[in-house]
This record gives sequence, structure tokens and C-alpha cells, in this order.
Amino acid sequence: MLKEELKDKKEQENKHNIPLKIWDVQDSFICSIIGTCLTLDELRKIAKKMDVSISTFSDFELHQYFVEKCFNCNDFSRMVNKSLNRKFELSIKLSSHCKNEDDLIKFWKSSKSDGRLSGAYWAILTHPYSSEKLNIEIFGEVHMLSHLSVASAKKSEQKIKDLTQQLELVEKVTKDNREQFKKEIENKNREIVELIKYKNECKFLSIKLDEANRIIKKFEEGVDKESEDNIKNIKNQLELKNKMYLAIKNNYEKLIFQNKEINFKYSFLEKSYKKLENENSLLKSRIQNYNIKAECPLSVTDSKGEVNCLCPNNLLSGRCLLYVGGQHSLVPHYRKIVEQYGGKFFHHDGCKEEGHNVLENLTKQSDVVLFPINCVSHEACMKIKSICKQLKKPLLPIQTSSISALSKGIEQVANLKDNF
Repeated sequence: MLKEELKDKKEQENKHNIPLKIWDVQDSFICSIIGTCLTLDELRKIAKKMDVSISTFSDFELHQYFVEKCFNCNDFSRMVNKSLNRKFELSIKLSSHCKNEDDLIKFWKSSKSDGRLSGAYWAILTHPYSSEKLNIEIFGEVHMLSHLSVASAKKSEQKIKDLTQQLELVEKVTKDNREQFKKEIENKNREIVELIKYKNECKFLSIKLDEANRIIKKFEEGVDKESEDNIKNIKNQLELKNKMYLAIKNNYEKLIFQNKEINFKYSFLEKSYKKLENENSLLKSRIQNYNIKAECPLSVTDSKGEVNCLCPNNLLSGRCLLYVGGQHSLVPHYRKIVEQYGGKFFHHDGCKEEGHNVLENLTKQSDVVLFPINCVSHEACMKIKSICKQLKKPLLPIQTSSISALSKGIEQVANLKDNF
């Protein structure tokens, strides 16, 4: 009889430690869970797995459909619950260490600072030790954060609108300058054609002048008095030709000067055009940046109107990594690279001298355990596998004890994200 009572008591305790399902959560929170914890693409994938046709659904209708389905226990709500648990496995595992409401509050604040707000929201609302008061408090924070995101998006839209108007103005000025530049080039080409024409005329007149000089010289050497009238006429024609030559020469020099002015204008317009092109590219880049930043649901706008993203950028995000085995001379380098990736480093050489109790304590303090398969004893390998299985800690073997192998292992840990 005593054994049966103890068994019933143990079953009640285990039942109390089991997280709630989504249909067990208070109905007023389900809408925020679907909107905060699952993207529209993830909703569409779930609907496709369940053979639900959503081709005619708007985004709001799709969201509303999922909310209504999750009010009760059914195949659809079970699939949603399974997807949320798989997506936020790490957050659920971390929250499982919370044994009271104070622990849950610390977990919530830590998750917000680490950028795991969605996972923490799901983990707390379904946590067996979370109270209705705590659920309402974190619901309020998420609700206000969504308002801030909408306000930030509106400011971003206005900024994009202003930048678009500036871009249109710049493009108009650029187009006008381009047309003016094109006309200047056409005028320059016409003037060059005229210069070539005047040059050819000058060349022709120079030939005629040489010919006239030869004739004059011939007449001066031996000419009859009867030809004086002809000589006089020729001289008059020569003087007339000289005047025409001088006029053409002056006109030619004037055109050369005008050509220099055109070249100067051409150079100025070219520089102005390049400057406007650079401004155009800068404005397009700024518009693209605002479009990208405005898509982040956690983006906020500072006092200067700039959009900033609150997501973390370090790989390990403060996780504790235990490295078992490896080369003793490389331990300082192991520690340095883990800290550079934003994590905390623990080491155990895998030998009996340091003791299995020390290995178990270090494993409890760690979030993930790594060991090089080529530089650790078989006994230590079996021991750490047993401890990790008992403590439910992720265990990741790496190929060698080199620094590069550890870096690849850290990248694998970072890629796991919420999966451990």
C-alpha cells in the first residue's frame, strides 16, 4: 500500500513538471503566441503539412485561422505545439531549471538581453511554475514591444518617403544636366566641323597665295610694259585674298578660343554629373538600408531617427563550453578563442588525476561539451558520454585537437541556436 502511494505521489510530481500544451494556455494569450513565436512562412509550412489550402488567405486570415485552431486539442494544434517545442528546444531546456517564479523572471530578463525573446515567451507561458500574474506581465511587455515596432516602422516609412522624394529630385536634376550636357556636346561637334572647314579653306588660300607669289616673281623678272595692267589687277586680287585670309585666320583663332571655353564647360559638366551620380547611389543605398532594418520586428528608432536592430551579434552568446582532453600546451589558446566568440571556457584533461567528480561538476556548469576524438582516453570518452546523457547536456565530438577544429566546433554550436 505504501509503495502505491509513493508511486501516485511521484506521478503527480512528474505531471506537475510537464509543460502546458498550447490548447491548455489561456485563450487570450494564444493570439500573441502565434504572432510572436511563428513567422508567416512557418505558418504556411505547417498548413501545407496538414493539407490545408490557404492560397486565398490574407496574412491576417492565416493568423486568425491558426489562433482559432489552437483553442482546442486537435491534429492541427498538436502540430503547432510540436513545431514550437522543436523551434525553441534550447529555451525550454533552460527554463526547465527554473523552480519558482523568481527563477522565471531572471530567465525572462536574460533571454531578452540574449535576443531569445520569442523562445522565452513560449517557454514561460507553458511553464508549470508560471503564474497568471507573471504571464500577464510578460504578455504586456511583448504587446508594448509590438507597438514600438509599429511606431518604428511608421517612422522608417516616412524616412523612406522623404529619401524617395530626394532621389526623384536628384534624378530630375541629373536628367536635366544630362540633356544640357548632350546639347553642349552636339554644339561642340558642329563647331569642330566648322573649324575643320575653315582650316581646309586656309590651306587652300595658302596654296593660292604661293601660286600668286610665283606669278608675281615671274612677272617682276621679265615682263613687258603692256602687262602692267594685268600685274596691277593681280596685285589687287592678291591684296583681297590676303584680307580674306586674315579674316579667316582671325575667325579661326576666335573659334579656337571658343573651343577651349567649351572644353572647360564640358569638364565642369562631367564633374557635376559624376557628383550627382554618387549622390544618387548614396540615396539608393540609404533607402535599401532603411528597408532592411525596418523588416526586423525588434528594430527601434533612436533620437536621431536612425533605425537600429537589437539582435545580438556574437556566436556563443555567453554560453559555457567544456573542453575535455586535447593538448595541454594549447589550453590557453582554446580559452582565448572561446572567449573571442563570446563564451565561457572550462577544461578537463580527461585523466583520473583530476577526478571524475570534477568532470561531473564542470559538466553541470556547462551548456555544451566538446572533446577531440584523437586526443582523449577511451575511458574519459565513455565517462563524459555517460555524464552528458545523465545530465541531458549536448555532447559534440570534433575531429582533432587543433585550434581550427575547435573553431569549426564552435560554429556548429552557434548554428544549433535553440536546438540544444
